[in-house]
Amino acid sequence: MTPTPVGTPTGPGSTPQHAGGDPPEGEAPGGGATDAGRDHRDITGTPPVGGTSDAPAPRPTEADRARRSHFTGGLAVMAAVAAGVQALFIHAMSHRTTLPAAGRYDTVQARQLVRGYWLIDPAEATSGAHLLVPTATHPPLPTVLLAVADLVDATGPTSHMVFLAVLFVASVVLAGVTVRDLVGERAGLLAALVMATFPLLWVNPATVGPETAVIAVTTLLLFAAVRFWASPRMAHAALVGLALGLCALTRTDLSALVVLVGLPLALLVRHTSWPLRLRGLAVMGILFVLVVGPWVGRNVSLFGHTVLLSQDYGPAVAGANCAVVYSGPLDGWWSPTCVATVAVTGRDPAAATADQVRAARGYASHHQGEAVGTGWVRLGRMWDVYRPGQTAALETATGRPGWVSQLGRWYLYLVVPVAAVGAVVLRRRRLLLFPFVSLIVLSCLTGVLAFGDARFAVDAEVALALLAGVGLDAGVAAGVRRWSTGPGRHSAGRLTGAT
Repeated sequence: MTPTPVGTPTGPGSTPQHAGGDPPEGEAPGGGATDAGRDHRDITGTPPVGGTSDAPAPRPTEADRARRSHFTGGLAVMAAVAAGVQALFIHAMSHRTTLPAAGRYDTVQARQLVRGYWLIDPAEATSGAHLLVPTATHPPLPTVLLAVADLVDATGPTSHMVFLAVLFVASVVLAGVTVRDLVGERAGLLAALVMATFPLLWVNPATVGPETAVIAVTTLLLFAAVRFWASPRMAHAALVGLALGLCALTRTDLSALVVLVGLPLALLVRHTSWPLRLRGLAVMGILFVLVVGPWVGRNVSLFGHTVLLSQDYGPAVAGANCAVVYSGPLDGWWSPTCVATVAVTGRDPAAATADQVRAARGYASHHQGEAVGTGWVRLGRMWDVYRPGQTAALETATGRPGWVSQLGRWYLYLVVPVAAVGAVVLRRRRLLLFPFVSLIVLSCLTGVLAFGDARFAVDAEVALALLAGVGLDAGVAAGVRRWSTGPGRHSAGRLTGAT
C-alpha cells in the first residue's frame, strides 16, 4: 500500500483541490488513469472557459450531499463561535462613551451622509460655523458601511459595533468557503475557526474603524481569486475586479493589489489560452474602473489631479518622519507633533497634503541612515517583536485594549509558524498561493513606508488565518495517518485481532 503524501488531507470532505480544482493530469478522482485530453471540471462542476465537454455534469451522490451537510453545519458552528466572541467583547466595550478618532470621524461623517451631505469634513460640519467642506481624507467605503447601518436605524456606537460584527462573522464564513474550495472542507472549517478566534481580527468591530471593512474586502478578494484560478470564467473575473475596486475604496495602499494580485492572476492562470487571459484581465479592469471611477472623478473635480483616492497619506508620512520618531521612545511610531511642525502654505487640503509629503521626503532624504533603521523598527512594531509592551500601550489610542493586544501577540506567534506550514503545503501541491503572500508583503511595505501600527497588518492577518487553516489540516491529516498505521493497527484504525 502506497503511503499518503505528507500534508494530504484525509477523511470525508477533505479531498484537496488541485490546480484547476481537479486531480493531476492523467489521474482520475479515484486514482485511476484518465484519457489524455479529458475535460477537467472546476469546483462548480462546469467546464472551464474554452473547454468543451459533451458529458453532463455528474450528479451529487448521497456521500457528496452528506459531506456538504456536514460542512454547512460545521461552518454554522464556526459562525456561532465568531458571533459569540463578538457579543462578549462588544458587551464589555459598550460602556465606552467615546470612540477612537478614526471611528468617531467615520461615525459623524456617516451621519452627515445619511442627511444628504456627501462625504464632508465632520470637524467643520460639527463646528459652530457648520461648514459643509468636501473632503477625501480617506477612501469612502468604511463611511458608507456605517451610513447603511444608520439607514436601518442602527445609530450610536454600540449599534455600529454590532453592524460591523455581523460583517466580521460573514467574513469568517467566506473565509471557510474560500479554503474549502482551495484545499478541502476540514481545512475550511479550521481556517474559519482560526479567523473567528484571532484577537487581532475580532477586536476590530468594537473600534468602529476601517479595519473590519479591510477584513471583509480582502477575504472577498481571496475568495474571488480562488474561484477564478480554478475556473477562469468572466463572471469570476468580474468578481475579482469588484473585490479589487472595493479594496481601493477601503484603504489607499490596498490599490496596489491590482498589480500584486489582479494582474498575475489574469496572466498566469493555467489551462487557458492567451486571448481568454487577456479578456479576463480586461473584465477585471473594467469592473475596477466602474467601482473606483466615480470616487476618483469626484476627487479630481474637487481637488485636482493630486488627490485620487485619499489625502490621508499626507499626515501619515509627515507624522512618521521627524526626529521624534526616528529615535527615542517613539522610534518607529507616529507623532502629531511632527505634523504640527510642517509649514502648510494654504487651507486647501490638496496643498496641505503636498506640503506634508514634501516635508517627510525631505527629512528622510537628509537622514537616510536613520531612515533605514527606522524602517526595520516600524516592521518590528507592526508584528509585535519590537517593544511589544510599549506598542500595546500606544495602540490603546486606536481603541484596542491593552490586554487584547497582548493576547493577540501570543496568538500571532502561534499562527505564523502554522501558516508557514500551510504555505509550504499549498506550494507542494501547486495550489494558489501568491495572493496570500501578496497581502502579507503589502502589509509589510505599508508598515515600513508609514509607521509601525498593527492595524496595517490586518489584511496580512487575514491571509495568515487562512493559511493556518491549511497548516492545521495538514497536521490533523498527519496525525490520522500515524494513528491508522501505528503498531498493531490496520488501515481502518482498529486494533488487529480485536473482537
